[in-house]
Amino acid sequence: MAKKTRKHNRTTDLPGAIYLNKNRYWWKVQLPGETKPKARPL
Repeated sequence: MAKKTRKHNRTTDLPGAIYLNKNRYWWKVQLPGETKPKARPL
């Protein structure tokens, strides 16, 4: 029996990084006009 696998090969122009912390997704990014990266909840 063949196993079904999914591979996501997506390329995006999204700056920063999205990560999971305490069951909530966060976006850590430095937007134009800011001096340092900031984590934003999604």
